[in-house]
Amino acid sequence: MTEIERARAKEIFFKYCCNSFFLHREDDGEEYDSYNVATEEERLWRQEFIRHGKSRLTEEDFLRALACLRTTHAGEVLPEVLAAADEAADGFAKLWFANTIWELAPAVIVTPALREQAVRKAATMWRELVEKPFELSDYHRQAIAQSLAAFGVSTEEEYIRKYARNMLRHIR
Repeated sequence: MTEIERARAKEIFFKYCCNSFFLHREDDGEEYDSYNVATEEERLWRQEFIRHGKSRLTEEDFLRALACLRTTHAGEVLPEVLAAADEAADGFAKLWFANTIWELAPAVIVTPALREQAVRKAATMWRELVEKPFELSDYHRQAIAQSLAAFGVSTEEEYIRKYARNMLRHIR
């Protein structure tokens, strides 16, 4: 494979957050397969992708990083996500950290003790969003505003509380 082909294959792999299922479900799967990327190369690319995602957990665009880490099924970053969750500034951030923690907890690589810690942390975060007041940045209010009607609520705070209540149902 040439360097140009390798770069294109990596671009496609990253586009789908290193998730072969999604990659092959879309039109890019055939092109990607034509490059015959070795499993070891994919493993290295995945590690690079996850490192980059971890580095973005404290940035304003952390939602994209969380989404990519979930799609990658990156259970190995659960300790870092748990730590970053403690720094979440507002209700929307807390909601998405809790959701990500919940989704990463079942990963094969996660130990039973860490899995239990993660489930407790997600549940605590959701419960706090339902029961306690929280701040909400203007940036996150705008991100939520377009989904209010579809979610059957009239305020951004109601959206977060309803979402958190729905997630708590998964635990019971």
